[in-house]
Amino acid sequence: MAKQDVNIGTEGNDGTGDSIRESFRKVNENFQEIYAVFGQGGQISFTTLGDTPATIEAGKIITTDASGTAIIYSEIGSNSDLDALQPDSITADVISVPGKIILSTTFSALVDDNIKPTLGGHLSAANFGIAGVAISESAATQLNSQPGRTSSYTIDDLVITKGYADRRYITSGLPVRVAAEPASTAQYTLTITNYIDGNLFISGHGYDSGANGTGFIFNAEDTDPAALTSGVEYFIRYVTGDQFALYATAEYAATESALEAAANKISVTGTIASGDVHTIVDSGYDQTLSGNFLSDVAMPRTSITRRQGDTMTGTL
Repeated sequence: MAKQDVNIGTEGNDGTGDSIRESFRKVNENFQEIYAVFGQGGQISFTTLGDTPATIEAGKIITTDASGTAIIYSEIGSNSDLDALQPDSITADVISVPGKIILSTTFSALVDDNIKPTLGGHLSAANFGIAGVAISESAATQLNSQPGRTSSYTIDDLVITKGYADRRYITSGLPVRVAAEPASTAQYTLTITNYIDGNLFISGHGYDSGANGTGFIFNAEDTDPAALTSGVEYFIRYVTGDQFALYATAEYAATESALEAAANKISVTGTIASGDVHTIVDSGYDQTLSGNFLSDVAMPRTSITRRQGDTMTGTL
């Protein structure tokens, strides 16, 4: 209760002040508070104090305001109080057990966090298997599109399975298989549609990151774009299924460092005029050689003659 002042009026006996009864009521209540403070009987109600809330609210805890000058009621909050789009990670129960505040996590496993599950540190599988991973551009896109994420992962950043590796890399203990001769040399020439974000746009080029560092000769029938010169060899780096970035050296194109790759990328700008054709041709293609193999690839047994006794059927 705040201190109650006795109204003594404007002037003596002018009838504007408190009555004698009202005056002594205020005096009594003021003394009652003083006696309560010193433990001499009486009581002070919490809600009558000058710096406290006027009513008692259920399920709240007492704290101070931001300036530390008043007492206020507060509730235990969670993630959604900061961002309405985020799920709450804890709940608070102040009713079920009198005198207790029960805090509970709303999920105890990553599978329950279906919005943006993220590890807080290095992960040990503790001798358990990890399976069922997705390895595709669409999986990387879905990862990047989770609410709250600002990542730009590609398929190159995803973990792979044993089967994926076995299908794409040389397996220990098995013979190296070499592809048969291509039916033509057309696949060695890629036509550039336009230039996007400094990259070459070649719709469905068919390569993946395993081609990083491969050399290609650039050619423009009419006008070279900015930063490229016809007849010069450049080295590709996979960006998407439709885009390559170009580099001056194979080392920069194949680097594992995204920062190094970004710092050394040749940013190509310009437009391709109607009637002009821009292409890149695999540097391993040598049109003076017979057949459709590149000059720098291994050939299968059926395409070579052994000096141990095979019979030649063509010209030497």
